[in-house]
Amino acid sequence: NSHYPDGFVIEGNLIENVDGTDAPIPLSNWGIGIGVAGSGPYDVNADDSQYVKKFVIKNNRLYNVRQCIHVELGKDFKILNNEVYPSTLVSIGTGLTTAGVITYGSVDFIIDGLSGHLLNDPSVTNRMVSINWGVTSGKFAGPPRNFKLCNLHIPESSIIVYTSGSDNWLNTTELSNITCSRIQWRGLPSSSKFNNISTKELDVIGQHLATEGEGGGLYTRSKYTYTNWTNCVVQDDCNISKYSFSRMYVDRI
Repeated sequence: NSHYPDGFVIEGNLIENVDGTDAPIPLSNWGIGIGVAGSGPYDVNADDSQYVKKFVIKNNRLYNVRQCIHVELGKDFKILNNEVYPSTLVSIGTGLTTAGVITYGSVDFIIDGLSGHLLNDPSVTNRMVSINWGVTSGKFAGPPRNFKLCNLHIPESSIIVYTSGSDNWLNTTELSNITCSRIQWRGLPSSSKFNNISTKELDVIGQHLATEGEGGGLYTRSKYTYTNWTNCVVQDDCNISKYSFSRMYVDRI
């Protein structure tokens, strides 16, 4: 951000067939379509100067890329109206998690408008959106906070969110207007809203443990928690509801 103090826009690109399998240097970034990163280490109290900020990634089409859009230590950014087709069949051995959009240790962001599907066999993975903690020295640090995922039409694909909450800071989250095959949620933020969601499977754990996902057991929020669920339908093609919902401790609902 020292080069772009007022932010920047990545817009209108067609990126196809990015394959880092035979890259001369086996670094994971050889398999990323669009990648934006701040400067580590990750931490819940990371200095503002570490974040890459005020950017927009919009109206791009990425096809046959292992990791289409990647953000690390981002802040105050938007990912808007992109079309993504990730695949496990390219950039093999790079260590990259296959996903359409993936973030690490980022705060204050919006992902609004996303379409596409994975090109590989969905039994391997169908992860399309993945919201993750950062890792510093092999330990989870810097939980994603204050984010909104909305207007995502990915009926064949899944959404995975790892977040957290603490009495020492606020974390306001929202998922709205989403069609997907599965949502996996871990974490108990101060505020969580789930509106107008259609999914075949729902797996929610609020105050999760270390064995149940990224950052589990590191922080605890014990008061002033709120959740709202409006017009959420969990039903597969056979009209069967597959859901698990636990430890979403709230004092307002």
